[in-house]
Amino acid sequence: MNLPAGMRRLSATLGGKRVPSSDQVVQRVTTQASRRRMQLGIELERERDRANMTQTRVGSALGCTQSKINKIEHGAVAVSAKDLATLLRIYDTSDERRQRIMLLAAQATAGPSAGAPANREYLKLLSLEREAAEVLAFHGLRFPNLLQSEHYLLTQYKRAGELHDVNAILQARREREELFRLPQPPRCRVIIGLAAFYYMPGGRSPGLAVDQIEHLLSMSERYPDHLFFHLLPLHPDLPFVPHDHVILRFDDATQDRVYSEYGAGESRIYTGKEQVKSHLGYWQAVRKEALDVDESQIYLRKLISEVPTW
Repeated sequence: MNLPAGMRRLSATLGGKRVPSSDQVVQRVTTQASRRRMQLGIELERERDRANMTQTRVGSALGCTQSKINKIEHGAVAVSAKDLATLLRIYDTSDERRQRIMLLAAQATAGPSAGAPANREYLKLLSLEREAAEVLAFHGLRFPNLLQSEHYLLTQYKRAGELHDVNAILQARREREELFRLPQPPRCRVIIGLAAFYYMPGGRSPGLAVDQIEHLLSMSERYPDHLFFHLLPLHPDLPFVPHDHVILRFDDATQDRVYSEYGAGESRIYTGKEQVKSHLGYWQAVRKEALDVDESQIYLRKLISEVPTW
């Protein structure tokens, strides 16, 4: 069987991997369905916002209560095919978005109490970034999901004791990278702290660090017009190093958002004008302390030869 490079490297460290029980398989399926249902709710909420309609008004048009619309948008209940078709007609959804929503609906069919709750704010980020004109991000001690190599990604799951379904994990990763293959992908400019190369999942790992560096360089070659990364040195001249965050900028500046992560899976999206402005100002201050794109790539290529001596 031909496995991706990251999987081959990781398989050597897994040892006697147990075959998942039927209960574990069912749990994984329902958890994936829960995630898709939440994504579906987020997309429907955005369609309602585009149509400039309240939940109460939509409920009236659908012949149900505002509470049901709220539950659908938060993934708490399933939406029937008939109701979904009515909602998309009410919202005058475009053909492209309709296809995406229908696919999510087809994948969110594991029952009303499907699986563990997903991080709704993160799933909302995935939806928002597909329509952003520019994505500005900062990550200090780890690599963002969008830029993680297979080896790095799978090692995280392994160290967390959650490496049950490799195919599902890698499929989600491939879906995330589709961001760069959209008809009009956003320009993504990412600042990564140099410390992230030392804080590998599970501790010091030169091999994993080299794999991640090679992946970053490869991605920059694949998407030269849409992905730009900058390295932040270990001792920047800053009052403080900020927490991980993403600034989403749109053609309509009133739609700009800030996505902040606080650790342990906690996150929040801010929409206030002043909050966006302050985050953008500090991101720009951090950018001044970071290396340029070309300097960052030169540094990483040099780092590849140095990492094995750590």
